[in-house]
Amino acid sequence: MKIKFNKKKVVKMFEEKGITSCEVRLPGCKCFGETPAHKHKRRWYLNKGDLINSFEEIVVACPFCHNIMEEDPKLTKEIFNRLRGKDNDD
Repeated sequence: MKIKFNKKKVVKMFEEKGITSCEVRLPGCKCFGETPAHKHKRRWYLNKGDLINSFEEIVVACPFCHNIMEEDPKLTKEIFNRLRGKDNDD
């Protein structure tokens, strides 16, 4: 099964929630050029259906914050716990 990330769907979902700039806000945050930052690496979503497009699996991050998250799984987990709640911990 292929991983099917639907950027249009995700952008619309976040716009409807009023999230249009970086949520992460690490020191040095640029707050622009928003990109979806996933909780897991893309390969983790293989055979998990539409989970890759769910609110609980994505935060909006500027490229600066996204790059830092990409390199630090522990920080990524902390960010998701803060922004999406402790129950989002898997």
